[in-house]
Amino acid sequence: MNKTILILILVLILAGIAFFIFTRSANKSESEIMAKRSAPKTVTPIEYNGVVYSAPTGQMGYVIAKDIKTSKTLVQKE
Repeated sequence: MNKTILILILVLILAGIAFFIFTRSANKSESEIMAKRSAPKTVTPIEYNGVVYSAPTGQMGYVIAKDIKTSKTLVQKE
């Protein structure tokens, strides 16, 4: 093979190794490194006019409204 191609391949391999080492040294788990985006922040429930509005952490884009007195679910929207 041409000497220039061998040098280019070597540089690409070294760049890949450096990237792997850099991402590992950031004290993140493998799932955090591979995630497309970070987990959503916890949302504090809000009470208004006898209704509690909350957004469960495990379900993105999900909202629940419950009556405070009866704990009955009034609305569940995704």
